[in-house]
Amino acid sequence: MTSQLNVDTIKGNETAGSITIQGEGSKTTNLQQGLIKFWLNFDGQSTISTRDSLNISGVVDDGEGQYTPSYTNSMGNANYSMGVNTDYDGVEYSINCKIIATGSHKIQTVDADMSSYHDHDIVMVNGMGDLA
Repeated sequence: MTSQLNVDTIKGNETAGSITIQGEGSKTTNLQQGLIKFWLNFDGQSTISTRDSLNISGVVDDGEGQYTPSYTNSMGNANYSMGVNTDYDGVEYSINCKIIATGSHKIQTVDADMSSYHDHDIVMVNGMGDLA
């Protein structure tokens, strides 16, 4: 038998911002803590072009291989977790997140020996933590 649930808002019964769901096996997990709070996929060459995003208000080009995405809704503190990735014609590069703040962070894309910054055609980042 197939079921369908149509709702616009889900709130925790005891705490509105805390919903526990059944995870793997007998374990439970907090729904809000497991959600991606922002993500971004953009072209960092020449004029920055955002392909798609969530909770990103814009990206500033800070110079060769340096970018600052800003969030539409700020994070609750600067202790959130991020994942970053880039691809540039199959060449090995490093990507760093620096200056992590509640409303933005800085991305730096450098070559493998960390000697120079390079613009990249594919830059991706996502973050998890608490929203403000």
